[in-house]
Amino acid sequence: MTDQIAITGIGIVSSLGSDVDTAVQATAERKTGLAETDRFGPERRLGAVQGFDVADYLNPKKARRMDPINCYTIAAGSQALAHAALPSDLRRDCGLLVGTGFSGLSSVVEHQKKFLRDGIKTLSPAHFPTTVYNASAGLAAIELGVAGPNSTITGVDVSGEYALVYASMMLRQGLAERILVVGADELSSALVEAFHDMGLAGGKDSYPFARRRSGFALGEGAAALLLETERAALERGAKILGTIEGIGLRSSAKDAFGHDSDGAVAAIDQALTRAGCELADIDWISSPANGGKNQDRSDAEVWRQALGDASARVSAIKAYTGEFAASGVLRLALGIACAQRGVVPAMNEGVDYDEGIASLLNYSTERERVSRFLHHGSGVGGSHVSVVVGCGYAA
Repeated sequence: MTDQIAITGIGIVSSLGSDVDTAVQATAERKTGLAETDRFGPERRLGAVQGFDVADYLNPKKARRMDPINCYTIAAGSQALAHAALPSDLRRDCGLLVGTGFSGLSSVVEHQKKFLRDGIKTLSPAHFPTTVYNASAGLAAIELGVAGPNSTITGVDVSGEYALVYASMMLRQGLAERILVVGADELSSALVEAFHDMGLAGGKDSYPFARRRSGFALGEGAAALLLETERAALERGAKILGTIEGIGLRSSAKDAFGHDSDGAVAAIDQALTRAGCELADIDWISSPANGGKNQDRSDAEVWRQALGDASARVSAIKAYTGEFAASGVLRLALGIACAQRGVVPAMNEGVDYDEGIASLLNYSTERERVSRFLHHGSGVGGSHVSVVVGCGYAA
């Protein structure tokens, strides 16, 4: 591949911490970002953002008029641009793609309630822009000064991965030389209540692949990756943190909430083929397992089918961050940032795991060198995205 897609900047706002170093340190120590809180209704175990001070990125008065997701997006994007040391004169042509599952749902719900209760004439025109899905992308572009291609992508559980895929395609087509990719979602009372009412969110003891899992813990946050063409990154002397070596996409919908291991394995095979490597060349695997009964059952079957004799082992970062629709970018960002520091996300050993999966999991956080890892995302309805990420760049 003559011109790879390079990753040159990372930003993180999460339940593990609201900067890259803090989040990586928490991952290395296997600290959880999940905690009991009553901020969004009855006390529940959630992955709410920790250590975030909006004043570091925005005028607090301006921030009060924004939903949390908008503030998280701006903060993560600002971190990534600073991390990449992107000069202000190059920001103007930088694109921005935001992946989100539910955007600013709290504003949407409040707007709708007021409309139904008091009528359309009582609605404020100034409030309406916060109710649209692309609010974060628009506001972040203004605050960050990026005026290249701007779009919002939603794909439920793989919203973040789809944003990365579309950004990579746009770079390869020459529509931009660099694009900031952000995956962001926020917690809200409406969201938490809905997932618990549907029986999808679990109790305090639920854990990915655990035999007694009862559903996932909801999370929130934003993560950003600055993608550049290899040529553009090298021309400005940027440090390349990682590369997108191969992407696989498959859809295997069988029913509205079904998960299918065959489609996932096909996406993984496609990503490996496009990267020109095999599972034997992969150092570790980032799984989308989240503590959900069906999701984890299907994902365990994927790794039992795919791994064979390969030595790569599986980690599920959502054990510590919780689940949110665009969390794929956070998982990618943590994987790349950890590789820079000789760390691999790991699972806890003191868990009673499902039969057949325990031996395939990674339990060690230490790794002298990570050359590449495989990221996989799966969504309800059978959307599968696999990405091979190279971490040992050599020009």
